[in-house]
Amino acid sequence: MSELNVDLSQHLTRFKCDHCGEDSITVWGFVSKAGRAHGVYYANMVEGHPDLEVRMTVSLGDWAVEASKDRTWVFMEVRPQGESWAVRVGDSTQSFYHGKEILGRPMDREEALKSPLLPEFFETADFVVMNDAAVNSFLRGETVDTSGRSEKGSRSARKQ
Repeated sequence: MSELNVDLSQHLTRFKCDHCGEDSITVWGFVSKAGRAHGVYYANMVEGHPDLEVRMTVSLGDWAVEASKDRTWVFMEVRPQGESWAVRVGDSTQSFYHGKEILGRPMDREEALKSPLLPEFFETADFVVMNDAAVNSFLRGETVDTSGRSEKGSRSARKQ
């Protein structure tokens, strides 16, 4: 496994999901690999859903520069499965961050499943689940651990 590190953003966003009306939290962070900027992630968790699911957008590529042309991103659904979790790649239009150019070029499910980058996306999502206390606690069915983070405004989710 590569040497990954997560730098958690100190902020989180709370909002009501437009689709279901339940409370929702989004946390984000930065991922480095071997000491170099490697990616960012946004993890959305809807607290009132009967089925636990983290809606994660992961962008990988060159984050050392401002240009987004060397970045690619995917949307992933992460669900608990026994003592572990399952990760499914979805289509980019499912992401709250669809259309955000800073993330780079989106890959939809079919393209992502054929991409040589797919193992890196899975590795990053797995590392985030293990190392972001908010994501990990949510997937264990516990209260979302927001310690060390403060609320940064609110927003309205678009309908899914």
